[in-house]
Amino acid sequence: MNTASAEIIYEEVGDLKELIITVNKKNWVIILKEKFKDLILAGIINQENAEALFKDIVGVFSHLISK
Repeated sequence: MNTASAEIIYEEVGDLKELIITVNKKNWVIILKEKFKDLILAGIINQENAEALFKDIVGVFSHLISK
């Protein structure tokens, strides 16, 4: 993954951090999945990296997301 890709992913995750307090866990995870689908389709990230990042992000943020 190049620097530009990493920066885009960082920005997308930043957007998601703002949603933690306003949406429930199920909807937050759905939004995250859709963001990664968009990044895959745009050729910014491949599916394997997206899956790994998805698991990591959900693991880190799962305790912060409202139930």
